Amino acid sequence: MKIVSWNCNGALRNKLHELVNLKADIYVIQECKNPSNHPNTPYELWGANHLWIGDSKTKGLGIFAKKDIEMLPLN
Repeated sequence: MKIVSWNCNGALRNKLHELVNLKADIYVIQECKNPSNHPNTPYELWGANHLWIGDSKTKGLGIFAKKDIEMLPLN
């Protein structure tokens, strides 16, 4: 299993090409927007299987996984 962690410093939607070639199973991305707020964009499609938390609309912690990996938030 390959896990990548990256502080993208915002605008992840414009930096996806940096991640695609890594072909990780799980990405832990700091300072990214919630892909659910960007419907029908390449960012939302790439991040279809994600968990996201943040106090700001523009910067939060996103965990993105391959479609066959089940993720559940712990409360």
